[in-house]
Amino acid sequence: MIRNEISKIVKSPYMWGVLLFCILINCGILCFENTEDFSSSQYKKVWQQFLSEEKNLQDEIASSKDKAEKYKQNEMTDKEKLYVRFAKELEAVSTYNDYRQRIQENAKKITLFSTFTEGGFAEKNIEKTAAHFKKMKMVKVDAEPSLGIEKMFSTVTGIVVLFFVLYLGYLLFVRENETGIAKLLYVTRFGKRKLFFAKLAAHIWGTAVAALIFYGCNFVILRERYGIGDLSRSIQSVLAYRSCGSELSVGQFLILSMIILIFIMTALAIFIDCICILGKRALISIMIFFFCIIGCVLVYVQIPMNSNLNWLKYIDPAYCLNAGDIIGKYVNINILGEPVSYPVVVMAVYFLLLLICMICGMIGFSKMKEESRKSELFNFAFMKNEKRFLKGHDSLFRYELYKVRKGGRVSMILFLFLIVSCFLSYQSHLIFNDEDEYYYYTYMKQLEGEKTIEKTNFIQKENKRFQSLKKKQQKFMEEDKVEDLMILSEDLRPVHGFEKVVERNNYINKHNLHAYVYEGGYVKLMDFSKENGILMTLGLLLLTFSLCSVFTQDYETGQKMLLQATLLGRKKMAHKKILVSIFIIVISFGIIYLPQFITFYRLYGLVGITEPVGCMGIQSGMEMPIWLWLVLGYVIRLIIMLAYSGFFLFISNKIKSAFVTLTVMSIVIIIIFFVRFSMFETL
Repeated sequence: MIRNEISKIVKSPYMWGVLLFCILINCGILCFENTEDFSSSQYKKVWQQFLSEEKNLQDEIASSKDKAEKYKQNEMTDKEKLYVRFAKELEAVSTYNDYRQRIQENAKKITLFSTFTEGGFAEKNIEKTAAHFKKMKMVKVDAEPSLGIEKMFSTVTGIVVLFFVLYLGYLLFVRENETGIAKLLYVTRFGKRKLFFAKLAAHIWGTAVAALIFYGCNFVILRERYGIGDLSRSIQSVLAYRSCGSELSVGQFLILSMIILIFIMTALAIFIDCICILGKRALISIMIFFFCIIGCVLVYVQIPMNSNLNWLKYIDPAYCLNAGDIIGKYVNINILGEPVSYPVVVMAVYFLLLLICMICGMIGFSKMKEESRKSELFNFAFMKNEKRFLKGHDSLFRYELYKVRKGGRVSMILFLFLIVSCFLSYQSHLIFNDEDEYYYYTYMKQLEGEKTIEKTNFIQKENKRFQSLKKKQQKFMEEDKVEDLMILSEDLRPVHGFEKVVERNNYINKHNLHAYVYEGGYVKLMDFSKENGILMTLGLLLLTFSLCSVFTQDYETGQKMLLQATLLGRKKMAHKKILVSIFIIVISFGIIYLPQFITFYRLYGLVGITEPVGCMGIQSGMEMPIWLWLVLGYVIRLIIMLAYSGFFLFISNKIKSAFVTLTVMSIVIIIIFFVRFSMFETL
């Protein structure tokens, strides 16, 4: 039976297409992604030059620091960052023995949880850390390139593998149920339980093979881009894994990390199987999986290191997919006040997940009834609207909308995304980037509205006051009056915020404008911030899920040939489907951006919305009213969503499979989101 289930995977042409697509996505990101300020060729060249000439380590460290300082003065950022990184790697090798000898003093630094917990855990953790490294033999470290090893277990690769594992779960547990083959399989002499374990074994096999393929590609690409050095050297030679508490070579580290990663992937594969069994259909299964991903990402992003819930962050799949950190860094986790090794906790948690999901999946599979979509929905709707359908009544639009609503679960999707959108947009109070922004906002609230002589006099008066305070500050500095300076600094705290007010006043005078408008709220609605990027990504995902059944549903249920043979014909059917899509797009647009606008209105109001855009300091289209500027911004976003929807509908009509379409487009969107998120982190 296991061999038969594996053959279903291997003989599926869509599986090979999805696998190839995922490999290309992963390899493309590894080849073109560059999170450093220097290129991989520069990094590899520097290391090759150092290793070929056998230079003295201390001399090379000093030389690299000098070069970094020289390039900094010449504003050559890429070369500066390159030699800073190179010097760090060499220095880590040079000072490793001292680092180990001082381990008892800096034990707090090398543990991630010690300083953030209450009670006796911190003390126990420090003692355990010091004792562990005291027993550990001194290892020899060698100067070799580190970046290739550090990037080996990329989180992006883990995400791509998970999507492929999800597709395997669909093939094994959902596809047969949708096509009706499950009816025959359930009545065989082997029974549902043996069939479940056969599918489970095939899924685990596919997961392990996929992980080996993807990370094998990573190994080859990173070896060519950055170099990986001698695999027999100790893992402590790698800069990021300097604090590793195990006596491992780099090769052993890669093998052990791969074993742990496959184990984690296996647990997640069984979790996916459980989702597929409970979801029964492709769309519902992917929706559940998608919201699980959102939960993991929120835990990973929102829980800080110093939180009492930080242990959740470290067992989160979004963190554990970088398997190198599990054994490459020495970490103890607080379990009931006792420090427990991080790898032990991870293995225990995912073994428990594996066991629970296996039991739940087996129970669910044994009780699962076939959910054949073959014409059940169509027959019901056809019998109910037979006369109208055959006569070409105008209700065809409503019929198409009904199919999408019932078969594609669009109402449920829109409601769930509305909850997520409200959660992301909610803001209980004003948030400022810094103290200066707060004082700038305070001044602008006093000045908002039409420009008057009183407001001009107020600005001049405040300007004179700050000039006087600055003169006093200079005098106190010359006289070394520290206490007076501290008192005066409190009065000078708003000065930088007021300087922005003066700049705005000069701008208004220069361009003959007549009103003061605080731009913070309006700009936050329209700028290219991370928050707006998340909302746009959420909007594209909403369109992906809500539109996937518009065309693919007819192919998967076998209705396509019958519908095209009716009096209405192919063209009218396509027109109605496009109208349904536009209707869904407009609703989706409101779901994504209306909660944000309501939050903005509640916090900022619409003060000055009829004033020219130039009053906010925006140069382009200065005479345009702010309300029109906002409308144009939202129209552009709507056009982007329409363009994406057109592309998505074209792809779904060509692929003809809801699951493959969802998988491909979701991978693209989520990878774009992670790349965009990493860009904001580096800015």
